[in-house]
Amino acid sequence: MYLYFSVYLWKRVRTWNQQQIKAWLDKHKFHKRECTNLRPKDIIFLANMKDQAPDTYYKTLCTLFDADDKTLTVQDMADFTEALEEIS
Repeated sequence: MYLYFSVYLWKRVRTWNQQQIKAWLDKHKFHKRECTNLRPKDIIFLANMKDQAPDTYYKTLCTLFDADDKTLTVQDMADFTEALEEIS
């Protein structure tokens, strides 16, 4: 199951260009976040990390969302996770 998820996600996202990534981020209202520099392989890596190392995944989200400014909410984490699941 996990291998299928990785291969499917890789095939779907690996060819995205910056405009497609921006459109995905904008669709999910992440256009003002630090994650606007994500590459396709970063998105795939985060999706895999979510399943393999959940604690690290959420710590990484805090970094992506620059949680030092206290703007990261449970809703932000849930929305980003849902956005990843949508493409998998």
